[in-house]
Amino acid sequence: MAFDLLPGLCVAELVLFGLVLCRSEPFLAWARTSNDQVQLARVAVAGFACLCLCWQAFRYSAGALTHDESQSGITLALVAAALAWFFGPLLQVVEDAVAAKSLRTGQVQHGDQLSALRTERDSARADSDRQKEEIRKLELKISAILKQAEGQADEYMRLMNENKSLRNQLADFDLVLGDKRKKAA
Repeated sequence: MAFDLLPGLCVAELVLFGLVLCRSEPFLAWARTSNDQVQLARVAVAGFACLCLCWQAFRYSAGALTHDESQSGITLALVAAALAWFFGPLLQVVEDAVAAKSLRTGQVQHGDQLSALRTERDSARADSDRQKEEIRKLELKISAILKQAEGQADEYMRLMNENKSLRNQLADFDLVLGDKRKKAA
């Protein structure tokens, strides 16, 4: 009769529990998209189990079943109802675990990207520091060259003035000696 379906129903529920616990992705994807159907099936199985429980209790009280038969039937009905009830929270826990795992995977990927960016930043800082040091050295060289050029320009001007002075003196000597040469000749 209908009660004979209860052991098969319990086995089917245990198989579903196994699929959920093994995190079978096709089944979990189906359960996600068909959440209303899953909830309806849970209620239907629990209702059927409760109906079987009531039927077993009624048959035992009517004397149609022995104590052992009634006890095994009632236990089976309670197990079926409990499995139907626990299926929903189990499904939610596994879904949360899968989501947490994907978040952790995303965090690891972002952590790797962050690490790569930090490494890139550190190398850019090192390049910047190296270039700043190079600029400082070049500025020192430029200031030394400017001082040297300034010194050379000052020396050139001194030599030009001295040359002019010597030319003037030579011209004066030529004037003075030129007059004496003319007189002596």
